[in-house]
This record gives sequence, structure tokens and C-alpha cells, in this order.
Amino acid sequence: MEMLISVLIVVIGIVILIIMNFRNRKKMDEFDDFSREMQEREKRKRKVREIEKYEAEERASFSESAYDENRISSESVPKQKGKTSNVDTFGVKIVSLDDIVTEDYGKDFIEYDKKESEEYQENIRTANIFIMSGFFGEARDRIVESLKFSQRANYELGKYYYYCEKDNQSAVNTLNLAYNSGIKEAMYYIGLIEEESGNYEIAKGWYVAGAENGEINSIIRLGKIAEEKKDYEEAESIYLKIADTKNAELIYNLVRIYFKQNKREKILEWQEKLLNEKQIMGLNSEIIKNIEFMLGNEKDRKYVELINQGNELLEKRDKGNAQKRFLEAAQYNERGYLLLAKSYYVAGNGEKAKDTYEKAYSLGVKEAAYELGKYFDTIEENEKEAEKWYKIGQEMGDAKSIYELGILYECSKEFGKSEEEAYKLYEKAANMKYAPAISDMIYYYNNRHENGNKSKEWAFKVLNETGLIELGREAIRDTQDFLEEMGEYRGDKISEKNYEIEYDNDLIYFIEKNSKGRNIKEETYERKKSNFWMIFGIIIFILQLIIKCSEY
Repeated sequence: MEMLISVLIVVIGIVILIIMNFRNRKKMDEFDDFSREMQEREKRKRKVREIEKYEAEERASFSESAYDENRISSESVPKQKGKTSNVDTFGVKIVSLDDIVTEDYGKDFIEYDKKESEEYQENIRTANIFIMSGFFGEARDRIVESLKFSQRANYELGKYYYYCEKDNQSAVNTLNLAYNSGIKEAMYYIGLIEEESGNYEIAKGWYVAGAENGEINSIIRLGKIAEEKKDYEEAESIYLKIADTKNAELIYNLVRIYFKQNKREKILEWQEKLLNEKQIMGLNSEIIKNIEFMLGNEKDRKYVELINQGNELLEKRDKGNAQKRFLEAAQYNERGYLLLAKSYYVAGNGEKAKDTYEKAYSLGVKEAAYELGKYFDTIEENEKEAEKWYKIGQEMGDAKSIYELGILYECSKEFGKSEEEAYKLYEKAANMKYAPAISDMIYYYNNRHENGNKSKEWAFKVLNETGLIELGREAIRDTQDFLEEMGEYRGDKISEKNYEIEYDNDLIYFIEKNSKGRNIKEETYERKKSNFWMIFGIIIFILQLIIKCSEY
């Protein structure tokens, strides 16, 4: 009988090991397939230079001197008048701490090791791919693993809880750890969660603390709060503080305030600056068009008023009311369908977004062709259909469509196009002031070693040309570094940015799509419980085996 029990235990143990191995292998096979797809997409989007740049930025951010400079003053911590039982310092009731990472590696942790920096970034990038694939538990585990390399992982973990698991309590706790380690960006998210929980005064305290430490999102939110109270003078004062950033998206907030106050001369003044000053970042067709509508007739002004209201509602994650505003805006101008489609997209409804983009295209909105090409390229991975729409955008004179068509031709073997044919498209887009294409022309001529003057000529366009579309901070810094190496630049360089997961429209689309009908928090708990029982079974099996061996 004892022998039978022993054999049974051995069999059970082996079965457990097989199941565990099968589950892990299946999961990794799925991830490997998705990872390969994402790597191809990343290649297609030509991010290699950006990744290298981010790695350099992260290594620089891990230096002791940079860390000390970014420490947060204890005076800026929001104070509470009192505490109640079972309520944390941020006013949120504590339900359970089981799923909250509480390991704090210390406020004085100095991060500078190059190898650890690289491992941290690799973990965070892998977590990003896991999120896009719908493997949320694995993404969380990878971020937690990154804590041994960098306290910024608590910031990433807090954002993960907020966006992926919709678990505000866990988000606040981990963001608090990040804040205590000097990660100033955490203050904005803590404030945002407090505001969503109805703790408006506590939220404002966090925004003020963030603003005092130069955290841009906190400054913007304070401006939006002033707007909501119709205190436009206060909002203007706040937005003016960040107007010198030369970031078009930030400056647009200021222009909106002038529009609400019917200050036409001020709108014209800032329109002039956006279009005629050098190195304006983030300028796009939507900002340009919206400002034109602000200066247009009554119908135009009503359109942009509704668009601005819809965007404000989207920021509050009120997608339903935002879509109502965009649909109403479309009655005044067909471009409203572009924004309506984007609202469907961030809600994870790709099919409805596609249909709405097609509606916009049928009404003559050229940007809709690009959006449809991008949808087929990145979501459905149908390169032939993507080519069709990029070509339509090219015929309509859309620079982004021309640029993406070039990327498609360069990176896909399906079309049999040469590198020269792709770069002719890049050059065409570059001549239309599309900044990413200009950056590609710099590297095209530099890598061919044929004409150094040509690469420098394109580089100076990045720094000196006005009205560039979608010029990014990294492009400016890369260009400054390039010209410095060529002995052509000796001025101050634009500041660099820490690497982090960007929860942009594309990532939010994948989150919403992959989380429909799922309770991610419950899944994480069940996964942890399942792993516990598997490990427990293996331990029992090993112990029984040891006991039996000792008997013989």
C-alpha cells in the first residue's frame, strides 16, 4: 500500500511538472510569436536610433549627480489635517494589501550601473510588449522584477495598475514609493487618481507639489482646473509658465484660453509664433487647423469649440460624452469624424474606428487616408491594404502617408522596392516639412558617405526651418549631437527625457481591446494562487521522495 502511495505521489508530481512546463512553454510560444511581430513592427517604424538614444538617456539619468539634482523637496509633500482608520495618507480607503508591492529599496538608492540600466530598460520594453499582447500578469511581473535595477519601476508599476488593472489603490501605493524615491512624475498620477476618487483638495495638493518641482503634467492639470472654474486669468497665468517650452501641444492650451475669451489678437500672436519660430516641437495638422478655425467664421468657431470640449472629456476618460461632442462637431465640419474615430480607437473598438475613418475619407479629409493605412498596417497587419491607403494619401498630398509608404517599401520584401525608391518618398515628405522624414534624410546621406554636405544641409533644416510638422525632442537632440560630431554645432543642447512606457492611443487601444470581458486584477490573483499550489505540490513531492529514499 505504501509503495502504491509513493508511486501515486511520484506520478502526481510528474504530472504537475509537465503541466507547469506546458503552460509556461505555451505562454512563451505565444509571447515569442507576438514579440517577433512587434519587433518587425518596431523595425518598420524605424525606432532603432530612438532606442539607442533612450538607452543613453537612461544611463545618464542613473548618474549620481542627475539623481541628486532631481530629488524632491520634502516641503512640497501635500499635508493632511488628520487621518482616519483604514485610510492611507492619500485619502483612499485600503481594502487589501495582498497585491500591492511594498518592497522599498530606500530613498537614498543611487542608480548608476550601466549593466543594470540596460537590464532595466530591457525589462520595461518587454513589459510593454506583454501589455500590447494582453499578457497583463506577465507584464506586471516583469515590471516588479525591474525594481532591483531602478526605483523608476515603481512609477511604471503604478501606471500599469492605473491603466491595465484599473486598480487605483495599488496604483497609489506604488506611485507613493516612486515619489519617495525622487520620481517627480509620480505626483501627477497620484493627484489624478485622488481627483477621480473625489478627493479634489488632496489632488490639487499633489498637482501643486508637482508644479513646484517642474512636473509639466501637473502644471497643465492646474491650468485645466482653473479653466473648469472659468478662472481664465489664472489659467492663462499657469499656461504662460510653460509656453517657453516650445511645445506646440502645451502652447495650444494657452491658445484655447484666448479662444474662450474671444482674444483674437492673442490667438494671432501665438499662431505666428508656432508657425514662424524655430524648433517648435509637436506641431501637427490638427493644431494648425484648429487655430485656423478659431480665427474663422461662426461655423468654424462652433466646430473647434465642440472639438476642444470633446478632447477635454477624453482626458477625463469620459468617452461617451466625448463622442457626442465629436459627432456634433462633424455636423459643422467633416474633420469631426477624425476625432470621433480616434475616440472609438482608444476605446478598443477598432472596427468602428475604421468605419468612421472611411466616412471621413469619403467626405474628403485627406488625413483619414493615413489613419486607414496605419490601421491596416499596425492592427490588421495587411500590408497590401495599407499600401493602398498610403497611396491614396499620397495622391491627396498628405506628407505622413508619403512617409509611411516609404517605410513600408523599405522594410517589407513583399513590394520589391529598392532603398532608393523608399528614400525618394522620404525626400518628398521631407520637402513638405515633415520632420521625421528630414531626420531620415540626414542618416541616409551620412550612412552612404557620399555627400557629407547633403547630410549637414538636412540637419540644419531640423534646427533652423520653421513650421516643421511633428518635430520631436529626440530628433532635435540627435541632430545637435550629429552636427557637434561634424564640428558644426557648439551651442546648448536640448534637455533629454527619461525612458518610460508611453500610454499613447495605440497602447491604450491594445489595453482596451485585450481586457474586454476580463477582470485583470482577479486574473493576476488567480495566476498567483495557481502558481502557489503548483510550487506547493512540487515541494510536497520532493519531501515525500526524500522521506522514501531515507527509508531505503
